Amino acid sequence: MASYVGNEALGGNLPFPHARDKELIYILRKLLELRLYPGSLLAALSEKLTPHAVDQPPLAASLAPKDLLADAVRRSSVAHLFHFYSVLCAIASVPRRTPATWVALQSEAGAKEMDAQTAARERLNVLGKEMGVRGTEFF
Repeated sequence: MASYVGNEALGGNLPFPHARDKELIYILRKLLELRLYPGSLLAALSEKLTPHAVDQPPLAASLAPKDLLADAVRRSSVAHLFHFYSVLCAIASVPRRTPATWVALQSEAGAKEMDAQTAARERLNVLGKEMGVRGTEFF
């Protein structure tokens, strides 16, 4: 995703190969479907993996707000989306029409067209809801 954003800045209005467009949409779709076991990222980033995988330490209220939010994010089932926050913002703000492809809908029969910009915005909405931000459904 980062190379897409970098190439987008260099390429301007030049189109990417269709396979790369489909790959970007596929990655964005799978990122939304993925749910982590709560606390798994916290355990993976800690020095003592096993104890934190079983039982998470309580949030330390004495932390600075930035550190408290970072600690809470690592415990989230969508912590992986926070990791990609800046890339998702860059894709969502591309000034031209982004790659699009048709995707099959799992919940109903049929398919719909999905573009990378809309997909990135949907993931940012999930992040906003996870943080408790109201009004994230505007895009």
